[in-house]
Amino acid sequence: MTDQIFREADIERIEMLFRSKASHQYVSTITGEMSVNKSMIYFLLDIMQQVELDSLRKEEQIVAALMVNGAFDTHEHVQIAPVQSALHKKKRQLTILAGDYHWSLYYSMLAHQIHAPILKVFSSSIQQINEEKMRLHLAESTDRNDFINRLETVESGFLQNIASYYGQKKTAEAANTFFCSNV
Repeated sequence: MTDQIFREADIERIEMLFRSKASHQYVSTITGEMSVNKSMIYFLLDIMQQVELDSLRKEEQIVAALMVNGAFDTHEHVQIAPVQSALHKKKRQLTILAGDYHWSLYYSMLAHQIHAPILKVFSSSIQQINEEKMRLHLAESTDRNDFINRLETVESGFLQNIASYYGQKKTAEAANTFFCSNV
């Protein structure tokens, strides 16, 4: 992971690590196989270029970030509308638990002393994004700029915060531009 241009093998290795950690036979029956956002992998690899950690610790942080993204994606599939049948209610509850399972995986991966500082970034980012999602859901503001800022936080805030933590301002800006180009 030291070259500025990432090889496809780097991307595939990260994707395989993610799938090996994220796969659980029962959870997969509920949510299907988790998709991996390869663009996110590229950004995370770029962020980690200058970080002074060994390759294993860098990969742990990248895979943990993908777990967070997977948990967000899983929770996006939860139906908010009232459910009529017990089967739909159970499916919604299991989808929530599947997302929570991925939250726990990211935490367990970063629960080592060496990752303590970045764990705080992950946790505060998750809290910030969830709060902005609720504000959007509740339509707390009708101001267009406020709405766009909230969407940007939801779409790219996590990567921006990781990049900023590691002093990668240009990568943070690029992530915002890339993930929010349709906002």
